[in-house]
Amino acid sequence: MNMNKTIGFLFLLLLVQIILAGTLLFSSPDLSAVRPDTPLIALKDRKPDRLIIEGAEGDKTVLQKEGDTWILPEHYRFPVEKGKVDSFLAQLQGLQHGHPVATTSATLARFRLTDEAFERRITLARGKETLETIYLGSSPGVRQIHARTAEDTTVYSVPFSAYQAPAKPEDWEDKALLSFPPEDIREIQVAGLTIQRNPSGQTGESAPRPNDPASAPPVWFAEGLAEGESLDQAGVAELVRRMAELRIARVLGTQSKPEYGLDNPALTIRFNRKEAGSVEYRLSKPQPDTNLVLGTSHRSEYFGLHNYVGRPLMEAANRDKLVTRGKKEEKEEADSS
Repeated sequence: MNMNKTIGFLFLLLLVQIILAGTLLFSSPDLSAVRPDTPLIALKDRKPDRLIIEGAEGDKTVLQKEGDTWILPEHYRFPVEKGKVDSFLAQLQGLQHGHPVATTSATLARFRLTDEAFERRITLARGKETLETIYLGSSPGVRQIHARTAEDTTVYSVPFSAYQAPAKPEDWEDKALLSFPPEDIREIQVAGLTIQRNPSGQTGESAPRPNDPASAPPVWFAEGLAEGESLDQAGVAELVRRMAELRIARVLGTQSKPEYGLDNPALTIRFNRKEAGSVEYRLSKPQPDTNLVLGTSHRSEYFGLHNYVGRPLMEAANRDKLVTRGKKEEKEEADSS
């Protein structure tokens, strides 16, 4: 009798274990339930017109599309670098699930993928509708990052990096906003000179080479030259190039500050551009280990310039770089010495 009870008890225990094992088997998440080539997000035909990128240290950037242009609505409404948002969205849409790393909400904190702790939280929206929210967390290796979407607790490792989703507005600014084709410049007023493009002069910005025909008309001519001075065509070409290729370091704001030093600028340049009218640049005096400050007449913002951009511009605008002395003056100097 006791033997039968023991056998019955063991059978019942085995049955319970089988039921529990089956329950765990069918209730456990299937790590292979999603194909590895499945896109992390599926926007389909829904096109975002607003992006919010939040960083781990509280940084936040809002990108808004107005017409065909992306701007930074909370950062002086400054334009975003052309093509940067489209490239960013293409990268996000190209991310695939790959193989899952974890599947439970309990593991999200370990991978820094919670609402309280993350490296990046990227919200894609259209109007007031949120289309997708992506969390980027810890990095398991070079150009790999743990990621998930708001609707899913499954963690994936995707080929992406947090730096590819900048959370600071200045990293999205159009640094080339002040750039323009050099041939657009028609007149420059600087260093006591009024330099004008010769309508019948050569095209391009390079000065005549020694083997050019002597009769070739110069690109530029100037008013304000002293006796014995002539305009240095190569020097003017260098100044024009520096002006046309100007890139800002960052936007400082829209309010002038005494520390900018623009009440007594180190350099003032006025120039006329084709179909753009007259523009004035004021550049601050160089300070040790600090960026230069640029104020313009056609934009409300004040800009920081890297020293390696601002200093060469100031040097190119120096009168000694724009004029050459005639042979007569050189001879007189030689005789006096």
